[in-house]
Order: sequence, then structure tokens, then C-alpha cells
Amino acid sequence: MENYAARLKVGQCGAERNVGLKGPAERFSAAMERVRRTRAETKALLEDLEVPSIVRFHYCTFALRLGKIVNHAWGEHACREEARLLVMTWQARGLDRDVMLRIAREVFELEIGEK
Repeated sequence: MENYAARLKVGQCGAERNVGLKGPAERFSAAMERVRRTRAETKALLEDLEVPSIVRFHYCTFALRLGKIVNHAWGEHACREEARLLVMTWQARGLDRDVMLRIAREVFELEIGEK
């Protein structure tokens, strides 16, 4: 956090005219907290589902990308459609669809459903 604030001061992360460092630093801190929470909840769920440890990293990556969609989508319909595309992409890469739907439902309270 202090490193990010220091980089803002010298102009490495944003414009130097960005005098109010509190806003960007707080947004960065909140984003990092969301990432930590998402990883922890996903890892706990994968542990409960007894997913092999060799593929857990990929499910965590899927969860982080899904979290970005959930936090930045322009509406509920767009969120579901983008999440559905993400599930299809990661399913093509070899992840289990049912596990991904459980992550969406239990970590993000997002019901993707079938189409």
C-alpha cells in the first residue's frame, strides 16, 4: 500500500497532478482486499469439493476473472452473459463446468444457469 502511494507521488502510477492520493490508494486497497477474499473463499470451496491441488490455481484464476466481471459489468444481464462466456472458455481449457458454476454461485452469489 505504501509502495503504491509512493509511486503515485513520483508520478509512476498516474499523473503528478493527482494530488489527492487518498482516493486512488483507497481504491487500490479495496481491490486488493477483494482479490484476497476471492482467493480465500475459492480455495476453501475447492478444498471442500476435493478438487486436485494441481488444478486449483486455474480455478482461482477463473474466480478472479469472474470477480472482475461481477464488479465491472454494466448490468445484471451483461454480467450473466459475460460470465457464461467465461465459463465456456475455461471449460474448453479443461476445467469442470459444475465446479465453476459452484464458484459463481457460492463465492459471487451469481446464478449463471443454462442457455
